[in-house]
Amino acid sequence: MADRLIFNTNLIMARKIREQSQNGVYHVMVRGIDRQEIFIDDYDRRMFLKILKDNIQIPDKKDEGLKIRAFRLFSYCLMSNHAHLLIQEIEQTSAQFMQRICTRYAMYFNAKYTRIGHLFQDRFRSEPCNDVGYFLTLVRYIHQNPVKAGICETPEQYAWNSWNEIRFAAGQPVSLPFADVCDKKALFDIAFFEELDHLVHMPVSDRDNCLDIDKVRIRINNDKVRCMIGEFCNLKSISDFVLLETEKQKQAVIRFLESGATISQICSITGMNRRVLCRLVE
Repeated sequence: MADRLIFNTNLIMARKIREQSQNGVYHVMVRGIDRQEIFIDDYDRRMFLKILKDNIQIPDKKDEGLKIRAFRLFSYCLMSNHAHLLIQEIEQTSAQFMQRICTRYAMYFNAKYTRIGHLFQDRFRSEPCNDVGYFLTLVRYIHQNPVKAGICETPEQYAWNSWNEIRFAAGQPVSLPFADVCDKKALFDIAFFEELDHLVHMPVSDRDNCLDIDKVRIRINNDKVRCMIGEFCNLKSISDFVLLETEKQKQAVIRFLESGATISQICSITGMNRRVLCRLVE
């Protein structure tokens, strides 16, 4: 597998999904079994990113004292019950390193939450990326995930995607902490930051046809949202939601948004100020 990323530049628009990538580049998605959460708190997200980073380089079988690059990571986004990665295979296949990453994280998660059994739905899902046009579409799609879910208004307002890491590498001001896991140099070799910045802030189009957690997002009615709030937070009265600890509110709001509720619904039902709610999940 080549270490240098080469695209067929004659292909501009996204092409039909194929089984194998011509250059080892894939959009990978992992999701919780039966839609269950795979990240309960921020420590879980940090642990997944640490495991991801630890597995980018692996021991060289020819010389155990040396490290070789198993894969390259361009972009990522962690939601509550799934994660998106844009990767390139180098010395290992995606099946090899994703099995290692998912196994390590599942062992950590099961031990922490005293559970047994599978954590992820199957191993992972993936789609190949064979041209620059679709590569850039995927960069936008991955970073727009929390925006599309209604969690934030712009990608840089979300702490658990790679956009702030990319912005910082380009010398832009960053207000949220970020992990240093992506290969920014390789990303900037494909597109200048200014192009990426413009692209990432463009709304995702339904015509992009990217691998998604759900092809159709189902909105839920107010009665369902009320039931979710009461059950998830164990509240006797919905009005008590504003009295919960901030971290509990944050986890609950993210859960409701990803289940199909809207910010407007949550604000209307709980009485929370919209600006406060948006700041809560930044």
